[in-house]
Amino acid sequence: SLTVDGRALYVLNAGGTPNITGFAIGARGDLSPLGHSTQPVPGAGPAQVSFSPGGHFLVVTEKAANAIAVLPFINSSGNAAYDYLSDGITDNVRDRIAALQELRVMARRSSVQFREEPQNAQEIGRQLGVGRIIEGRFNRVRDRVSISVALVEAASGFQLWSQIYDGPADELMLIEQALVRDLLAQLLPDRVDEPPPVPTQRQVAAHDLILLGRQYEQQVTDEQRVDETKLARAIDYYGQAIAVDPESAEAHARLGK
Repeated sequence: SLTVDGRALYVLNAGGTPNITGFAIGARGDLSPLGHSTQPVPGAGPAQVSFSPGGHFLVVTEKAANAIAVLPFINSSGNAAYDYLSDGITDNVRDRIAALQELRVMARRSSVQFREEPQNAQEIGRQLGVGRIIEGRFNRVRDRVSISVALVEAASGFQLWSQIYDGPADELMLIEQALVRDLLAQLLPDRVDEPPPVPTQRQVAAHDLILLGRQYEQQVTDEQRVDETKLARAIDYYGQAIAVDPESAEAHARLGK
């Protein structure tokens, strides 16, 4: 079978061991070999294939296309004191996607490695077996915050969608809600969700304390050892969140862990 995406032609040979050969399409319609896969094409159904001039290839099956990697959002403020915000936003985005049956999201431990060892989208897709990647940046300047987020196709490295959100720092929870709503609309265009209620001042204050607690909780998880000091700080922040907003289900759930 033949597949043409405007830049390349992919030839799938289904006889014997399935394999795919890629050809670049020149301006005059001439073909130049890009690469050839010698490994079996995994799974069944539609597949997206990307070749690089070096002959590297990536096959993304229909199943993998629904697998998402949320990379750690970068704190670009220059102030490490705001790391808990960029990390917390990353974790919240991942949690919202993980709650959807239609999608699969890579665990935090699988994605966090790319904070210290950045790779291009195609390499990340190959290592994690995902079809799409979410990446973002967080910035805070005085009393304003901004979050940029992008949805990237792993096979090609092309940006499928991007958006920048900004506003007052005390509206961060609202900004997060808008970001997640728009992102899910890109991932699942046919899904219709009711907009979340506008958060109260208590919920906003508790949200910040929960993010502080999650920072220490995740540090313990990432280090894979019990750090009593960090655990105590996480518990203290969750307790403060409950004191501010006794009805915070997330604070109660995290404290119960």
